[in-house]
Amino acid sequence: MRRLLSWLLGIGLGLVMTAQPTFAQIGACCLGNGSCANTEQSGCDLFPGDFLGGGSTCASTVCQGACCLDEKECVDDSLDGCDVLAGDFQGPNTTCAMHCAAKLATVFTYQGQLKQTGVPLSGTADVEFSLWTTAKGGDQAGDTVVIENVSVAGGLFSVPLDFGSNVFNGNARWLEISVRSPHDETDTEPFTTLLPRQLITTTPYALQTRGLFVDDDGNVGIGTDVPSYQLHVKTNGFNAIYATSDSAGGAGVWGHALHFSGTTYGVRGRSSSFSGGIGVFGNASAFSGTNYGVYGKTESSSGYGGYFEGRFHVQHRGIVNIAWPVCIENEFHAQHQAGMRVSNDGFFEITNDALNATANFARLDSGGNWTIGSDRRLTRDIQPLSGALGKVLALQPVSFRFKNSDAASRDKQIGFIAQDVQEQFPSLVTNGELLTLNYAGLSVVAIAAIQEQHRIIEQLAKDNAERKTEIGELRNRLSRLERLLAASMEDTR
Repeated sequence: MRRLLSWLLGIGLGLVMTAQPTFAQIGACCLGNGSCANTEQSGCDLFPGDFLGGGSTCASTVCQGACCLDEKECVDDSLDGCDVLAGDFQGPNTTCAMHCAAKLATVFTYQGQLKQTGVPLSGTADVEFSLWTTAKGGDQAGDTVVIENVSVAGGLFSVPLDFGSNVFNGNARWLEISVRSPHDETDTEPFTTLLPRQLITTTPYALQTRGLFVDDDGNVGIGTDVPSYQLHVKTNGFNAIYATSDSAGGAGVWGHALHFSGTTYGVRGRSSSFSGGIGVFGNASAFSGTNYGVYGKTESSSGYGGYFEGRFHVQHRGIVNIAWPVCIENEFHAQHQAGMRVSNDGFFEITNDALNATANFARLDSGGNWTIGSDRRLTRDIQPLSGALGKVLALQPVSFRFKNSDAASRDKQIGFIAQDVQEQFPSLVTNGELLTLNYAGLSVVAIAAIQEQHRIIEQLAKDNAERKTEIGELRNRLSRLERLLAASMEDTR
């Protein structure tokens, strides 16, 4: 209407108008939800929508189309639905087959020529195709493919064949063809086998390449034509897989299990050998620096960087007595490291100061006895322990049960309370989130108290002996006085 008004105004101004008025064409407008509306281009832009051009109609339009997803997957959906799936919408009336990447199919095209008594055949035919392991005789590989009512013109025909991928395992295959012409609707007439069989030759884009096999499930086999996994490598050689990385900080092999639940494995190894088998072997080949043959890490507070079922063996290289081959580090306090080792003397030793190669340690001998370092060569500021008896007498032995145990099933404990011992012997109590008590050190305190008590007893015995001597001397003097007194009394009579 607005265009018509402008045209009439032009006439009123005396202008000669020879052009005819034009009207916007109506066409199909595909909306994001997959619906369609017949409208103008400008109206479609307001929705917004995808205008398919003037003259198009919703009746002949499919507004849904191919939605390309990851992993070569594709679904037929609307624009809005594809956005929800985080896919790439290819537009209305598109198809997955023509617009999205897909896994390579196993179908291939066979073209051939048929002659009857030397004359190219024209008409129809039923054709059987089969694969064989040898040019003559041998075994059939896979199933027979039968295609009926094939059109043949001037002897030429073309058919799609699909034997699957499992029959192509890297070994040679020969194609055998049997023909029946014309097409037999009753399927009673025999087929005539054409000779010789035809060798299946390689193509630039083959279903299988040398040494590589892909089955119908997409499993890839190297050295095997029966892959059990997405990548299955089999070899009679020393290494089935050898991977290297020349990048600083790179990884020759990197495994990542992405699922957030269940038992998953980034890298898993298994050995079937009964002698010397190694499921996973790591070798840090540099002769210096801090490197790792195998490095395990977990981000979960309840996870395991390394988990072992069965025995655990560590063999250390270097001077064992000045290093700790097994270290346990606190993630939040790297200065706190515990260590374990087997000494050159054959003792199992542990420490809570693995950063110090000469740290004090506890030692387990072959008799099952724990000892700690006490060599005079390792000690300084040696002072005798005094005043132990009074402190020992202040200690109160008690019985107790731990709060985090089932009182009905856990036996009653006997010992000391760390806070009570700390008041008398602070060095025997280790401070931390919880107090712990050095019971072995209490035996030293007990010996010191016994020695102190023994010195008291010795002094008392000495004092007692002296008193006995004095009493003896007094008795002797008394005896002499009694005799003198008796003699004096006799003289006075």
